[in-house]
Amino acid sequence: MNRRKFIQSIALLPLIVGCAAPTIYDRSKHGRLKRVGVIAYPHRIRVLTSRESNMYSQAGENDALTGKLIKMLGSRCDRFGALMRGTMTTVLSRHGVNWKEIAYRDEGGILNPIYRTPKYKDAGEPLYFESQISLCYSRIGDAVVPGAGTFNRLVTPEGDVLWGSAISIGPSFFPQSAILAMPAARHKDIYEVIEGSPDQAAATLMALAAPLGSATGELLLSATDSK
Repeated sequence: MNRRKFIQSIALLPLIVGCAAPTIYDRSKHGRLKRVGVIAYPHRIRVLTSRESNMYSQAGENDALTGKLIKMLGSRCDRFGALMRGTMTTVLSRHGVNWKEIAYRDEGGILNPIYRTPKYKDAGEPLYFESQISLCYSRIGDAVVPGAGTFNRLVTPEGDVLWGSAISIGPSFFPQSAILAMPAARHKDIYEVIEGSPDQAAATLMALAAPLGSATGELLLSATDSK
């Protein structure tokens, strides 16, 4: 990415986060949530630990470290999304909300995939729930901490956003996430993770899938007053 595009992408973030999704679901207009298509988004992995003072150097270092972490983890976290959604949909079913998993589509566009609104008119559901997943290691003070977050939106088949929120356990790649809890794991730096046990690093992240899924399901039910 060149310097001009980098600046443009940074400048867009506050506007998109602030305007892309209203925080209050209008039940008087849209009714109680009874059925929903759950979009099976792939997860993303990020490292956000650079201490470089220059933002371009910082972005470059974080990208390089992200690549190393992804290579080290291999396929060990591939089932995070399935496990998270499994717990989430169990919560929905318990409260009488029918659901159907819908395969993720990425039709491209100029915006980061986080902010694109899907159009699933042909999938046959009245509403669709996006729960985009971020797994990350971030610097908090003098420690590097694992985290997992979801960027959640409830949308119509035409792509209109009815509600949205971001939550996480530990740090998150998504701006303005509400942190529900902090993992106990702490590392002195990201190299302690990358040069350590891949199985242990993956297990630390995978342990966040079920509680994050449960919290996401409860959040959706509360937001739509469906509990």
